[in-house]
Amino acid sequence: SNCTFSWNSAEWGGGLFNDGSSPRISGCEFANNSAIECGGGIENENNSRPAIITCRFTYNSAGWGGGVRDYESSPELTNCVFIANSADSSGGGVQSQKSDVTITNCTFSTNSAFLGGGIYNNPTDSITTLTSCILWGNTGSQIYSSGAGDADAVVTYSDVQHGWESDTNINVDPLFGDTDNGDYHLKSQAGRWDPLSQSWIIDDVTSPCIDTGDPASPVGLEPAPNGG
Repeated sequence: SNCTFSWNSAEWGGGLFNDGSSPRISGCEFANNSAIECGGGIENENNSRPAIITCRFTYNSAGWGGGVRDYESSPELTNCVFIANSADSSGGGVQSQKSDVTITNCTFSTNSAFLGGGIYNNPTDSITTLTSCILWGNTGSQIYSSGAGDADAVVTYSDVQHGWESDTNINVDPLFGDTDNGDYHLKSQAGRWDPLSQSWIIDDVTSPCIDTGDPASPVGLEPAPNGG
């Protein structure tokens, strides 16, 4: 919890390598890590089932899976941000093979790869489920998954640049707060937290992503009066 993994390098799993393990990784930052082969930030293999919560992946790089790479694993990524990660081949943000991946309330922006700048879902053997996510400004397509048989990317209640088939998804500028300073909070006329001034500020516009996520999602982690 609340750890920083930065400027590490390895052949597999530049920041962290999970092999048949199920850690809970919460509030951590993975920055400027690199892997020669796979998983610049994190590599998950051999039936690993990590819970990756409220983590930030920035400027990590690898051949496959600049931020996170999954192989024969079932990770859950929640409330994470993937910014400016890169892969030579596929999956600038996340790359999955022979895996069942769940991604909820995550943001992918300015990641890059030859295929799937944001997310690469191996179209023959993986299922990646995205709910209430934002994929905007990634290079090499936001999501790559052609779908074959039961393998595909299932995307709902998300904002995907250039669109993704589902009547619950939108394709519109998410209006990030201040990307020049790494702030990917959403602009809001009701107010948002500014990490630079450490205060609440009021914007003159409101992001179209606000209140358009999955209406069935739990509200327990939201501020009062919705949650706690």
